Amino acid sequence: MSSNPKALVIGMGATGLSMARHLRARGFAVSAVDDRARPPMAAEFAASLPECDLRRDDFRAWPASAFSPFECVAASPGVSMDGSAVAAEKLTGDAALFAAEWRRLSPACGLAAVTGTNGKSTVAALCAHLFRASGAAAAAVGNIGEPLLDALCEWTGGGQFPDFVAAELSSFQLALTPSFPSDAAAVLNLGEDHLDRHGGFDDYAAAKGRIYRATKTAVVNRDDAAAEALCKDSAARRVVGFSTKGDGCGTEDFVRRRGDGALGRGGRFFMTDSISPVLRAQPSNVLAALALTDFANLPYDSLAEGLADFSGLRHRRETVATVNGVRFVDDSKATNASAAVFALRNESSPVALIAGGRDKGQDFAELARAAVGRTRTVILLGEGADKLARAFAAQNIPAQRADGMAEAARMALMAARPGEAVLLSPGCASFDMFADYRARGEAFRAAALALAEENNAG
Repeated sequence: MSSNPKALVIGMGATGLSMARHLRARGFAVSAVDDRARPPMAAEFAASLPECDLRRDDFRAWPASAFSPFECVAASPGVSMDGSAVAAEKLTGDAALFAAEWRRLSPACGLAAVTGTNGKSTVAALCAHLFRASGAAAAAVGNIGEPLLDALCEWTGGGQFPDFVAAELSSFQLALTPSFPSDAAAVLNLGEDHLDRHGGFDDYAAAKGRIYRATKTAVVNRDDAAAEALCKDSAARRVVGFSTKGDGCGTEDFVRRRGDGALGRGGRFFMTDSISPVLRAQPSNVLAALALTDFANLPYDSLAEGLADFSGLRHRRETVATVNGVRFVDDSKATNASAAVFALRNESSPVALIAGGRDKGQDFAELARAAVGRTRTVILLGEGADKLARAFAAQNIPAQRADGMAEAARMALMAARPGEAVLLSPGCASFDMFADYRARGEAFRAAALALAEENNAG
């Protein structure tokens, strides 16, 4: 009989697999459970950890005694533990496992951590880009793409850490993380999201606020009182703010300058026409990234270069095709209503909006109000279609339902006019119809390209 401590991993997606590998490498006898008939990483789990077992079972129905053999129960971020009998003191996640070893393994590596309702992927990517522009080695990891523990394994196995890391953390990850050590950390903003998992806005906000518990520099949004308030219990040595309004700011804060709209602080400002087009509509994200990388004292010239050539991320307001003069814009990463509101308000032309998916308990009234005067029609998909339809009806905006992405794209094209846009900005999660927001965006791209080919053939 093995004397190794036992660990249970719940959920066998990419993060679950990374936790299983991490725990096995640290001497645990690992078991895993997933309530899906076909866990996404089941084959990879069997191939890389053949001595470990994976059960297909409803772990929420297990009694407390079923969890008692395990010293550690590691839950994947996408898995709700509501109704589970596991003891809270055993429960952990990938960010907590990463945090437990980070400073011991990488004392010289700078770490910027970012969370928030919207913009966190862009800001994490931009931070890594700014670090690289200075000539440093940098990586963006976590919720943005590569799981934290896979990155940690890669760095420790290769014997070399990057100079800087930008880590994007979700509320699900932070809810299972007592503290996350970083050189700088930010809650970019707060809006309604994942209320179905957190039980309410206060619990959701509290989970986000954990990012400040062990940071050296707390970066706060002076324009978002609820987000700024989360750092009140932080032990951070410094507090650095950012604001597009410039109200209530200190000398260390990064602001948009009144008059010319330049972004920066003190004698280091960047004119908007010198910033890449994809960033000009995101001044708050630019300021947040400048504040988060401030601890590294990057040269002005390298920051200017990085801001000028940042090309953005896939599925974030990305034009994927133009058909009959109509732009098809993929904003599949807009997985909550406030992100869709941002996309609508920053489109320069009227749009035919494609929205819908798993609604996550959100209120869509603000999204419907933002669509007034900006939206020619709305095409709805997925589980949240009825709820969204009611919100748009209250604003007298016509909404139609589509059975799939190809049909939605065709319906939207029929409604749009040359010079306008078909905007996929769902305001909802993708998991009712797609593996993730990336798969949803790729389905939109494929539909748009098919329409373009069909138009050219005609």
